[in-house]
Amino acid sequence: GSTGIICLSIWAGLCGMAGASLMLIADVLLYGSDCHGQPASVYFDSVDPSTKDPYLLLTSPMASSVHVTTGGIIGPVSGLLYVIGGAGVLLRPEHGAPGVAAALGHCLATIGAACYHTAFVYTALISAAYQAICPGDVPTADCRGGFEDLVASHAAYMGHLKRIIKLGSIVSTVGLFSLCASHWPSAARRSVGASLLPWWVVVFAPGPWLLAVRETGLLRALPAPCGLVVAGGSFNICFFVFFLVVTLRAARSRRRTRIKRAPNGRKSIAKDT
Repeated sequence: GSTGIICLSIWAGLCGMAGASLMLIADVLLYGSDCHGQPASVYFDSVDPSTKDPYLLLTSPMASSVHVTTGGIIGPVSGLLYVIGGAGVLLRPEHGAPGVAAALGHCLATIGAACYHTAFVYTALISAAYQAICPGDVPTADCRGGFEDLVASHAAYMGHLKRIIKLGSIVSTVGLFSLCASHWPSAARRSVGASLLPWWVVVFAPGPWLLAVRETGLLRALPAPCGLVVAGGSFNICFFVFFLVVTLRAARSRRRTRIKRAPNGRKSIAKDT
């Protein structure tokens, strides 16, 4: 019944929040203690594999092998939780084609992010191997030769993953905007779907926020000590907020459903948009 649909949305939202939290923990593990307390510019200059100068990856500080491996393993687990959360919230019959587009885009973006986390392990391994062979801040020509080609290829691969994540985010955002537009007050449908994803949910859509703060360079200005962690974890922070809002909305609808009971025991859904 309607209560079951609301409960499903609550559990899906909780899964999405868990996925975002786990992947944020993985971020912290992957970057290592040397990166903690750094400004966001350090992330974009040396930690991010899509940097304009891939060679900087060879000399960037990385976490220990244990932390890196753990962070890489957490990535696919959090990706699965992300997919369950997005499908449970967005992929419902009453959402129609916009819901399908939003769910598919979400899955593409979060699976891409999980793959990115797994592949980032090799970023750390390549950097560690290079620094073991060529210690010091000034590399010799002999050391740089083979590693330079390797890290350039690796950075190109990571760049492809980032483009997949962006594509999924755009598709998901378009679907979510279309879905929420149908719930605009003047055209809102009095249904459970409309009550759980009202028009104002677009304000918390992760895609526009990520494009705004990352592509415009606003994140780069974040200072220490939390700048690097916030910049690297911005994807998961935005998704956590989105799933939190959806979960709270569903919980509120469930509470109103319980309160508004007809005298004969039948439930009536609150028409709230």
